[in-house]
Amino acid sequence: MSGFIAWVGKCHISNTADISDDTMPGQECYAAVWSDTREGFESALRVHISGLGLHLLWTEDVHTINIWLSQYGHNAGVMKLAKAVHAQHRVELGPFSSVGGEGEGPSPETYLRVTKIESVEPLDLQFGVHPTRTVPDALKEPLFGQLEPTAEEIAQHGGTGSVPSMRTYAILDAAKMPYLLTGLIESSGLRFESLFQGSAAEEFKEHCPYLVELSEDNSFTKSLFTGPDGVNGLWEKELGIYGRSRAEFDELRKHFRKFTRIQDAQGKWYYFKFWDATLFQGIVCEPNGKPPGYLAYLFGTYIVHSVILTSKCYSVSVASNPALHALPASDMRMLLDANSLNTISAAQKRKNQIEIARQAVEKIEKYTSYQPGEASEVALSSCKRFSEMGFDRRDHLTMLVSWDLIFGPDFETQYADGMVHAILSTKQPVETMFDEIKSVMMKA
Repeated sequence: MSGFIAWVGKCHISNTADISDDTMPGQECYAAVWSDTREGFESALRVHISGLGLHLLWTEDVHTINIWLSQYGHNAGVMKLAKAVHAQHRVELGPFSSVGGEGEGPSPETYLRVTKIESVEPLDLQFGVHPTRTVPDALKEPLFGQLEPTAEEIAQHGGTGSVPSMRTYAILDAAKMPYLLTGLIESSGLRFESLFQGSAAEEFKEHCPYLVELSEDNSFTKSLFTGPDGVNGLWEKELGIYGRSRAEFDELRKHFRKFTRIQDAQGKWYYFKFWDATLFQGIVCEPNGKPPGYLAYLFGTYIVHSVILTSKCYSVSVASNPALHALPASDMRMLLDANSLNTISAAQKRKNQIEIARQAVEKIEKYTSYQPGEASEVALSSCKRFSEMGFDRRDHLTMLVSWDLIFGPDFETQYADGMVHAILSTKQPVETMFDEIKSVMMKA
């Protein structure tokens, strides 16, 4: 049955085919069907329900399991239904409930817990400190603490004593330090391997992501968490993300390799740079505060316990899956719907704006009276404002944000007798407007 997969949806059922017959309140339940099409889902479901002496009135919210998760989030009840169907058992129904009642239908569950740790200071020279630390105190437990196994893990491994220790990994982007980072990793003595395979791993050796298993007492580990006031500090390079897992190296690499490219429901492929901490954080911390369902695939079934996202601004986000929920079978691939793609696109846009804001602050910080943290906030707000006006070139935005920092908030209305505002009001092409604004600023 090539192309078949679990489809899930809500079905409305009655003991009569006449929807106007109110002798019995309508019933509803969630159902899973092993099918290759939406039509096949409804056809098989109708036959199954008819065999129970009931009538299918209509269905709604019907999708393949991976699209359903992307839209509605992780849910153990729906997962259980999806995992129950296969070629020899095509239909599985969930608990029935009265239409309009509280019922027992599934509600989205948060499979991730996101914790933010503020004001994490990277390591410095550590004069007078003995023994020297390899990670900041605030990150020692998230990065290297040993966690008690969950009931699910004990059951999976056949006993408490058989549960492996929690390991610490990093996925580091060689493109952040081409021809330098690979040498540092190779000389570290740590186990590492590219997430790319074959000729791609060789061709993009200096620009690809590397999985590295970290050791707490290793000097390279120490460098990763050392700031600009220390020796050989790499913290501000924001090289990647960190993860905790009980999985061995090869198993985890095989898992993460599935996500270097991802596909949408129409079959189009996308390069997914999930090892970028700023991008990952933008996806996890959506405006509605609910992690998107498709990230459940990245955490996997009993594979990734947590992902630690460090920031140049000294804040750290820890996204953890404490219950290590069981997820759909591995053949149920992660697919992205339009909402998921919009979320990733918005996160990428925010990442670009953060980088532009930082670049502007570094460029003109000695010319302003802002404190570093305050300047960053003003710069990011300014970058968003000019982006909404249609400016999208990095060099244009950097210059506009720099002027905003130097000459004051909303400089376009306050500076040069409002000439910049007048130019922006003309609605000319952004290239033309920028050239005219630059001319005004150079003369003012």
